[in-house]
Amino acid sequence: MPLPFDVDVTDGLPNSTMPRSALWTSTRIGILPGTALFFAWDARVAPPVAIWDMPVEQDAAVYEVMAAEDWSRLCADHPRDTTDRRRESWAEDLGVHDRRIITPAWESVGERWDAVHLTVAGLLTTTGRIIPIDGGVTSVLRWHTETTAWFRPAFERPVLTGDWTADLPYTG
Repeated sequence: MPLPFDVDVTDGLPNSTMPRSALWTSTRIGILPGTALFFAWDARVAPPVAIWDMPVEQDAAVYEVMAAEDWSRLCADHPRDTTDRRRESWAEDLGVHDRRIITPAWESVGERWDAVHLTVAGLLTTTGRIIPIDGGVTSVLRWHTETTAWFRPAFERPVLTGDWTADLPYTG
């Protein structure tokens, strides 16, 4: 099935290492929908929010980031030198000065992978951490929660499971 919008895999914001746009999902935990719900598109929506079960196809090519080494490998396999674009924000946010800054070349990632999944462990071991890579550094910035960035849909039949009607704790 096609996505209801175009995915933009160009480089994202200067203070973020996310692709410009993708279909974002988050893993359900028991009866709770994925944690990304609580960011509700950076408070651009209010409840009720539709909750969908999106079963992933068995043969989906999903790159899992479970540790800093996984993020570093993704950047090494699909490198983009973003030093000029990120020099100022990384100096301010991470104290990175005079270092080459490498982030994923999302268009290359999207050619190889259907999606990239930042697990909870990956989030905790990479976010805001300066990770050495090939004479430079990388980091995961502004992902905020466990999430998957989908470049191509690889789902079985999605099922609407209901609406989240309670308040959302993140207000922007």
